Amino acid sequence: MTATRLYTVVDAYTDDDYYTTTTESGHVLKLRRPIMCPHPDEWVERCKRLYGEQRAFFLPAAGRLYKSRSAAVARRDLIRYWGGKAEVLECTPGWESLEAANLRRKAERFDARIAKKQAEVEELARQRDIALGYEAVSA
Repeated sequence: MTATRLYTVVDAYTDDDYYTTTTESGHVLKLRRPIMCPHPDEWVERCKRLYGEQRAFFLPAAGRLYKSRSAAVARRDLIRYWGGKAEVLECTPGWESLEAANLRRKAERFDARIAKKQAEVEELARQRDIALGYEAVSA
């Protein structure tokens, strides 16, 4: 079976691209610095062509899944053209039947429960040792 790759475009903003402000009610908001339209004449033409009227500037959407790298790269380049920061991510999903996936998740849930119970047993044993005055044995 050939590997299927999927792609997505995500914003590539860092903490330096944000600043913090406080509202009158005391809430702290993280706001992105405003992105100015780098090509205002083209934006007006694009809006008239797509919407029939001028609209406030916004960046093209990111976050869709793409089956082709070229489509994802084209979206990334479009976002960058309009002044945004974006990068393409790739993944190779592991395909399995629903039945196998359900069994795997069920086993993972049991494993998590077992690990939690083992941690509880270890804590009880530690508390017992403390209560009985045993020295803690370090591993």
